[in-house]
Amino acid sequence: MLPGRIPSSQLAEFAARGQTQHHALGVSDLRRLRESPGIQPGIEAGLQAGPEGGRTGLGIEVRFGQGPEGFPQVGLRISGGLQLQCQRCLGPVAWPVDLNVTLTVLTRDAQASELSDPFDSVVLDEGELDLLAVIEDELLAILPLAPMHRDEEQCRTAAASGSGAMEKGSPDRHRPFGDLAALLSRRRDRVD
Repeated sequence: MLPGRIPSSQLAEFAARGQTQHHALGVSDLRRLRESPGIQPGIEAGLQAGPEGGRTGLGIEVRFGQGPEGFPQVGLRISGGLQLQCQRCLGPVAWPVDLNVTLTVLTRDAQASELSDPFDSVVLDEGELDLLAVIEDELLAILPLAPMHRDEEQCRTAAASGSGAMEKGSPDRHRPFGDLAALLSRRRDRVD
């Protein structure tokens, strides 16, 4: 199980030993990621086959070490895939994840000036590192703003399989401005 919050004393111990940990996470383990708009609804935890043969779920490797300035560092390797919702057809689209980042752990923001460039850092929250929140922050930062299938043919395939809403005449198709012309026409009739 991935440790949620790591006290600074334990973080220093992990860094001194150069400890590495391996974990598996699903979207259901990450509340903010699960609730973000582009994530396909109804995703369950774990590594599993997703649409288009992609893998959903995330493999996490956490590497602890000492940085050149003496601060602890946390290296994250996150790989796997997420099932996002295509913004064109609303069907599932596999989004591969391959993220590798090293973060320097600071006890306060002012210490950032002591780091050499380039650097990425995270500040302890009340003397603890919230590892799950850090992983979630890194994933949210790489999500596309509007995920879509590579081409419209993939959207038609998703719609034909019933997982999207692109088909014309589909009763589930959401048309937010579908009745706007009728409303404007009635308004003009009342004004005249």
